[in-house]
Amino acid sequence: MCSDAPSKHSKIWAALNPQPLAFQSVRERAEREETEQLGSVGVRSYFDATVASMPENEAFDGFEDAIGGDDGDDDDGDFEDPDNCDPHNLPDFGEFTEGMMARRAARAVEEQKRKEALAKQFAEKKAREKAEIDRELAEISKREAIEAHKNKVDENFVEDARNRMEKELSFGSFVFG
Repeated sequence: MCSDAPSKHSKIWAALNPQPLAFQSVRERAEREETEQLGSVGVRSYFDATVASMPENEAFDGFEDAIGGDDGDDDDGDFEDPDNCDPHNLPDFGEFTEGMMARRAARAVEEQKRKEALAKQFAEKKAREKAEIDRELAEISKREAIEAHKNKVDENFVEDARNRMEKELSFGSFVFG
């Protein structure tokens, strides 16, 4: 079970009841449920009772009988017998593949739309940032122009004061130099 998907069951339930990772036919599901055995806590099993009731030397002789034994046939026979296979119950991967391709195409369209939306948002953000920078640069240029004008006025004032001082002030033989 995917941990990202919301579930109506708890995480413990999900861990104890795993979901299959791949498609299972009805027959496979029935066989899996048939072979599932749940243990119980605090209750002795049939095997424990059988072994405990046997004499010590016979306990392991009856081991195979208690758990079902080995009939010598290692073949489960699930897939080798053609009569055991239900052709109407087989998975159709064509429909599955078509569904997956349709989902992939839908995701590609959504991804392209998202890409375009993000590109538009980025362009708008860049335009806003450029406008803000241009406004700040214009303000800085204006302040620099005002400062340059003040400096020019101050330089002119100092130059005029120096010229006046040279004409109007005389210290005799003393010369600034």
